[in-house]
Amino acid sequence: MIERLEIVRKREGLNKAEFERKLSKSSGYLNMLKRRNSYPSAEVIANFSRAFPCYSLEWLLTNEGQMLRKTHEFSKKNPQKTTRQYYSSEEKIDKISKNQSELFQTLLKIEKLLIHLLQKQS
Repeated sequence: MIERLEIVRKREGLNKAEFERKLSKSSGYLNMLKRRNSYPSAEVIANFSRAFPCYSLEWLLTNEGQMLRKTHEFSKKNPQKTTRQYYSSEEKIDKISKNQSELFQTLLKIEKLLIHLLQKQS
């Protein structure tokens, strides 16, 4: 997962400290995860989702599916940046509800993964 966070950081043109601030973490957080061979907390993943809504949490967590969510498309002028498609208020509410549901499902997957990893270590 750390590798995919690094991909996003580079695509967004951020240095490590800037990226870590967007995740509401202090400088050195990514290096600490690498050293400990650990995963970000659910809180960090939620912060990632808010800071970088165009990236798929499924891709981030499992390396499966598309990197970018379908509600985003590449800008023709700058392919490294994305532009948000705009929706009516009802569509926005539906999208938010779906995103919350996806996030909850993703957090459940993380919880199961963490339980599995902890059981393996025991």
